[in-house]
Amino acid sequence: MNVDPSLWGTYAGTFADWEGEGVTEPTTHEVVLPMFSPAAQQPTKRYRTIVADPPWDYRDHLGDGPRGAAGHYGCMTLQELKGLPVGLWACDDSHLYLWTTNAFLVAAHQVAECWGFLPRTVLTWVKGRIEGNRLVQHIGLGHHYRNTTEHILFCVRGKLDTKYHDVPTAFIAERHGHSEKPAAFYDMVQRMSPGPYLDVFARKQRFGWDTWGNEAFDFRTHGIWHDGEEAAT
Repeated sequence: MNVDPSLWGTYAGTFADWEGEGVTEPTTHEVVLPMFSPAAQQPTKRYRTIVADPPWDYRDHLGDGPRGAAGHYGCMTLQELKGLPVGLWACDDSHLYLWTTNAFLVAAHQVAECWGFLPRTVLTWVKGRIEGNRLVQHIGLGHHYRNTTEHILFCVRGKLDTKYHDVPTAFIAERHGHSEKPAAFYDMVQRMSPGPYLDVFARKQRFGWDTWGNEAFDFRTHGIWHDGEEAAT
């Protein structure tokens, strides 16, 4: 599946757009996004597996205030996310793990398709722990029901199968910092999908991965470039 160049775009917002909104001032990934600019140099390395945790804009979708995502980091609108040419960095046969929430399940399908991927199934992170054979869930926010889960849209480009067929679509792991994703998720990804690996909008460096995000070093400048894992074509 090819990526339609007409869908590419860059975020044109400025700091002035955020003044008076009571939210965190946007940083690298909300303003410039040089890594994903279609005018930038073509990537010299492509990835068989990409994880993306977009900064969904709850203010536009649910009228969310500082208590939500906008109180922790700058967000991006649906059109801005759809315009990112993430597909440039993906191999012709590759996997995408796209994080989303109940409010953005439909939007996540749209973003994945704009990036050149076909959604295949939904994985679910149940936030909690097992105590005495009982599931203790972490209760989050919600406008109707209280959220205790997040979801990952598993998508495929081309004909890349998973390495195994014995992993269920739900996993239990404890919640930590805001928007921080559990290590169990990355273990699952590495078991099911081949490298090279790229983590977009990452919060931290991860061994064996190239990472990019406003809370992690840009792998092209400060990160570990994993030359030992041959770039796939």
